[in-house]
Amino acid sequence: MSNLYDVKISQRSTDKHTILLDCEFSSNSDSIVIMGKSGAGKSLFLKSLTGLVTPDTGFIHFKERCLYDKKNRINIPIRHRKISYLFQDLALFPHLTVAQNIALAFRPSVFSLSKKQSESLVKHWLESIDLKAYKSHFPHQLSGGQKQRVALARSLAAKPDLVLLDEPFSALDQDLRKEMRAFVKYIVQQQNIPYLLVTHDPEDAKFFAKELWMMQQGKLSLVN
Repeated sequence: MSNLYDVKISQRSTDKHTILLDCEFSSNSDSIVIMGKSGAGKSLFLKSLTGLVTPDTGFIHFKERCLYDKKNRINIPIRHRKISYLFQDLALFPHLTVAQNIALAFRPSVFSLSKKQSESLVKHWLESIDLKAYKSHFPHQLSGGQKQRVALARSLAAKPDLVLLDEPFSALDQDLRKEMRAFVKYIVQQQNIPYLLVTHDPEDAKFFAKELWMMQQGKLSLVN
């Protein structure tokens, strides 16, 4: 049986003098945490998986799909990888309402969805994240936890095969971190979607990891 993940990639800096990534990663776990200090290469690794960054060499396989293979000239476009990326800054559009931000998840299939169907799906996600009363609010009118719920709903509404979480709790205070850890884990597991979370916080790792990896200077090593 093939691994869920089978990755071997390397990436150098633009001047080619510094190795930014040089890692091998194979796993069957649906709940993975990668820990490492700032600058270790964690975010670069996630961006390579989703296609935002193209590695210099290597390959990326997920769920027996080849997403990237330098040797065989395969590089699946971002929109076809079915990977959602929850950015550290959440990347909500400030000029769009909560409902409109979530609706962006359906844009790739906008021609196959009627307005009624789209509104029904948005309503479902607003109820799931308990923000139905805030559907017409803009991001600047929300708390940090509320913004995170909207960003998570938008990521999951796209029905991805994988969710990548990049330091999702770093901007929250300690009490809100505890609340949001529980909420994020509940929602993601409810959707039965594998996730990969990167963090520098041991509490995140303790709460989320079925399998823990460490990243140092662009290299990954399995901890447990």
